[in-house]
Amino acid sequence: MKENVKTNLIYFGTLENSKYGTLRSLIAITLLIIIFSIMYIVSSFYKKIIKERILGIIILCIALVSALCVIVPQDEYDAIKYGGSIGAFFSIIVIVSYSEILDWNSLIFLISSILLGMLISFTVYKISKKLDWYPVKPCL
Repeated sequence: MKENVKTNLIYFGTLENSKYGTLRSLIAITLLIIIFSIMYIVSSFYKKIIKERILGIIILCIALVSALCVIVPQDEYDAIKYGGSIGAFFSIIVIVSYSEILDWNSLIFLISSILLGMLISFTVYKISKKLDWYPVKPCL
């Protein structure tokens, strides 16, 4: 039976937390660059968006990586559901901000963002857990 432990949110208030948070962020930003590169190559839609909105995408990536890497999930399930939630949150903001109508492309974008958020969060969790990159002391 799983004990009642909750996922922690760690602010990078200590040097140790900052170091591990930065290392987790490097994993997430690397994954985002790979994903955006693939989307740029594969889809003319994303090519147009990336060219026209590069500053917005950079800001979005910083916000996304920050949101994903301040969490210390207790297990893979927590990492997956948190990543999916972050993916949904950011994709809804993008859809509402840039789509004139809600159509199938918006739905596909939402679903793919949720799945990518899950994948990135899970990957960051697994690598960070293996390398022991989660803080051992909470910030006071």
